[in-house]
Amino acid sequence: MAYASSVGLTTAVDQGCCFWFSVNLSANQVHGYQTYYDHWEQGELSLRLRLRFGGGGPPGPDGLPRAVTIRDAAMESIGEEDDMLRIVGVGEFTVGGFGQTSGVPFVEAFGQIAERGLTLSQHSISSDEHEAHIAAFEAVNANIPVANLRWSLDHGFSLTREHLSRLKYIGAGIIVSNTAYLPITPFSGAAP
Repeated sequence: MAYASSVGLTTAVDQGCCFWFSVNLSANQVHGYQTYYDHWEQGELSLRLRLRFGGGGPPGPDGLPRAVTIRDAAMESIGEEDDMLRIVGVGEFTVGGFGQTSGVPFVEAFGQIAERGLTLSQHSISSDEHEAHIAAFEAVNANIPVANLRWSLDHGFSLTREHLSRLKYIGAGIIVSNTAYLPITPFSGAAP
């Protein structure tokens, strides 16, 4: 927070906690963000935090994406939000996982996210993922406009002009990664 403030940043978004950092959250265990909550409850945040909850994997027994279930539990857990800490939606992974494009109920999951009026930022790095996610965004958009929900694809490696045009048409965006500038990354085709 001190560094962010020193360079003029006032808000940070955590795109979607947690399973790849060995923080597996169940529907009733939402405290992978406990440090954030502790600082917020004590009035110690000097940076506005916007949190998204992820989950990946298959939908739960109730048919809801795990990310939505965890987000709902987090909302119950923290109670009344304020300008310093706010849960803004779901992100990184909603259903499925790294590279999965077939057999994943994206349309159904994204539809449930849209019905709740939630922001969505979906991990997407390959052309196959872009195609699957954009097609699902378009299918949902046919019934529930997504432009005001601030939906986006995360990372956006190897996006084409056609992908960008389709996203623009429905009012969705891209959150690009800076991995093209990091020497430790094995990814190629990252957006500059």
